[in-house]
Parts: sequence; structure tokens; C-alpha cells
Amino acid sequence: LVAEFLIWMNQKNLSYNILGKTAWLCKLAYQLRESGKLMSAMLVCAVALERYLVVTFPLKVMAIRMTQISMIVIGLILFTGAALSIWASVMFNTISLWPGATICLVSLDKYDVYINLNLGISKIFGEVVCSTVVAVLTMLILKHLVKARNWRKEEQQHNVIKTSDI
Repeated sequence: LVAEFLIWMNQKNLSYNILGKTAWLCKLAYQLRESGKLMSAMLVCAVALERYLVVTFPLKVMAIRMTQISMIVIGLILFTGAALSIWASVMFNTISLWPGATICLVSLDKYDVYINLNLGISKIFGEVVCSTVVAVLTMLILKHLVKARNWRKEEQQHNVIKTSDI
């Protein structure tokens, strides 16, 4: 969120242009922005997978060390998000508009590559793949919940018939 705020300030007014003053801050802000998008999408996928496992295998999940596995998954998500967003720090740099006025932008020679990487990694992975995974896992969760509800109803009816026979 801090990176998003700095980028917004960079685009609104040159007098508040913090990113244009130093190249490393410019690169860092855009890398944090892209890694934040990717990590957010991957965390949603991880939570959906954890929900699915809890609904599908409730007794087995209690026996697994979920805290340790969760820490490993979060570490992998952080590493993957940072690794997949490293391209943003390469693309952005400070560009001088006129003497005394610099701004943080993608240079024109790298703009085509930036658009392709942004669409390829952030949009397709973050929006299409993770959204599809979450949707499929949610449908499977609902299927298991309906199946469990029907099984409980049948068991209740079966128990009512047995007690009425007595």
C-alpha cells in the first residue's frame, strides 16, 4: 500500500514527486507494487486450498502440522512474488523531463516489454489463473458440503425409523 501511495503521488503532482528523485526508490516502489499484486493473488489461492482440504479431509487435517506447513507456504509465496516481480525494478527508472524535474517512468525502448510482462505475469496469473483456481475449489467445497448434508439427512431418517420400530 505504501508503494501504491507513492506511485499515486508520483503521477498526480510533480511537487510531490518522491519517486523521481532517486532511481532506487523508483525501482523499489514498482517492484513492491507488482509483488504485492502477485502475493495477494497467491495468498487467496492458498487460503482457498486450505479451506478445501479442511472440508474434504477434516480428520486428516487435524493430524497435520498446519502451522508449519502454513509458514512454509507463506515463505514460498513471498519468494515467488518477489522473484516474479523483479522485472518491474529493471523496467522503471528516473527520466529527466527538463532540468530540475525528473519522474519515475518506463523508458520508451522498454515499454513494449513492460506491457507484455505486466499483462502476462500480473494479469493472466493474478487474475485468470488464481481466480479460476479459487472458483474451482469453491465449487468443490460446495459439492462436499451438499454431500455431507444429504448424508446427515439420510442418517437422521434412518435413526428415526429404527427408534420408531422399538
